[in-house]
Amino acid sequence: MEHWGGTGYTKGKQMTQDNNREEHFVYESNNEEEAEIAQLSALFENEAKVREQMGRWALLKQRPSLSECAECGESIPVARQEAVPGVQLCIDCAQLQESRS
Repeated sequence: MEHWGGTGYTKGKQMTQDNNREEHFVYESNNEEEAEIAQLSALFENEAKVREQMGRWALLKQRPSLSECAECGESIPVARQEAVPGVQLCIDCAQLQESRS
């Protein structure tokens, strides 16, 4: 059998029923390759999640901050409006919503 280094493929000859030799190719995977593929897959998934969060953040930044809480109607301090672009909830309502999640 002939092995092509680094490709994961092995070329070999196999006897057929009519005594002719046929070439065939077998993919040989090892645990390192599978681990690398799994790691790359996880990285791509994480990147997709980060991009999604960045998109959400960009939408929030475009939305104007409210001066009054959308839940309870209390005023939202100017410092919070400036610190959190697109803020819709006062601190108490935001904490309550986070504790529910």
